[in-house]
Amino acid sequence: MSFVETYLAIDSVPPAELELFWTAVASRPEYLSPDYVRRRYRRAGLRVIADPFGPKVIRPIAKALRRKTPFSAIRIGEGEASILSYGAYHGTPNLDRHALTATATIIDDRFRLTETWALVLRDLMMTSVYSADLIGLRGMSRHVQHFSSVDELKSRTQQDIRGAVGIYRAVDFPLRLAREGTLRGKVIGSAHLYFSVLKNLSLLFRFAENVLCISPEPSVIEKMRIAYPRNRFHHIPVGRKCPDFSKRMEPSYIRDVEAMLPTDLNGYLCLVGAGIWAEIYCTWIKRGGGGGVAVGVGRG
Repeated sequence: MSFVETYLAIDSVPPAELELFWTAVASRPEYLSPDYVRRRYRRAGLRVIADPFGPKVIRPIAKALRRKTPFSAIRIGEGEASILSYGAYHGTPNLDRHALTATATIIDDRFRLTETWALVLRDLMMTSVYSADLIGLRGMSRHVQHFSSVDELKSRTQQDIRGAVGIYRAVDFPLRLAREGTLRGKVIGSAHLYFSVLKNLSLLFRFAENVLCISPEPSVIEKMRIAYPRNRFHHIPVGRKCPDFSKRMEPSYIRDVEAMLPTDLNGYLCLVGAGIWAEIYCTWIKRGGGGGVAVGVGRG
């Protein structure tokens, strides 16, 4: 039986692991308070810009563009958290595998997940966190809270334990990283910071002659070309649908994107709408030829 077949069904998770998970969730009611979450990051010595709609969050991005300094702004949502925290919680190995497998199989550009690739993806996601300058995280703003109590979270995720795991660990695991000092020197924003980015594109475009869009939607790029004729737009398509993911043995399309990146990204604004792969692409853009300014904007 394959990794996917074994861990995609919820009955692959022992009741004891589910009980352990929900006990952990119930023990942290403070995570329902954005004030508490923001305060914990500030106590760790981190700068916090919590409003996902306000102009403050784009200032470090605009500054990097003006100075042509490599920069990476990523977001850790539910799917990213399931990858990032894989194997990090004692006593829930089957729940971890279920959450990661379900995350990897609901996207278009999916592949046959194995234990080896689960570990590779976890390490790539952690590298993206290390490399990032601005990280959008869950639990920061009341505007985008997805639940107000443990009971509500349970009721909304009875058929989607993957979502519950992602929502909780997207708050808990980054706070753990903050306490350990892993996030030192980074700016913390909301996981929905792309609202401000998209709202203020015209401002960001003033500082970037070249705009690279990594997205499954070419029509969006065409609309931007019309709206902003002074900028040069480039497009790398992603999101190749694969109905029979069992035949795709590895995510070679990730490396295909890396190969298509311009050799000199200095001064580029890169808008990355590639779902759970966006953080990896943002890292390569920052570290690649010349170094660009990369911003994860969700699914694209």
